[in-house]
Amino acid sequence: MKQRFYILIAAIAMATTTLDAQTDLKTETYTAYILNDVKRWENLTRRCEQQTDTTDIASLMSLIHCYYGYTMMLAEEKQHDAVERNIARAERYIAIVLAKEPNNAEAIDYSGVFTSYTVSLNRLKAPTLGKRSR
Repeated sequence: MKQRFYILIAAIAMATTTLDAQTDLKTETYTAYILNDVKRWENLTRRCEQQTDTTDIASLMSLIHCYYGYTMMLAEEKQHDAVERNIARAERYIAIVLAKEPNNAEAIDYSGVFTSYTVSLNRLKAPTLGKRSR
């Protein structure tokens, strides 16, 4: 009986920690977006990448979302080399998600978004990448 109680307490503590971490990520993402702060996006994305479990789809999707915001900011700042690096990283994570869940609509959508980022860097790629962005 006592052992079950401790297991229950541990489970509640772990669930609370996970929920707090998700809430913190959402809050930080929102703050980075509102403040339009590239450095904040960079720090958020790096931290999220370090904490991401690449076997967990939800965790990967959160990371991809961070890359989405960070890459958008870099594109606006015309930091093309960094944009290309982020696109490659994000596409790698998207590929992992789609390998596990080929019909994941959100991952498919992000794939199109990152393809459009690629086209924005070099408009000559539009004819060859255009179909991929749908």
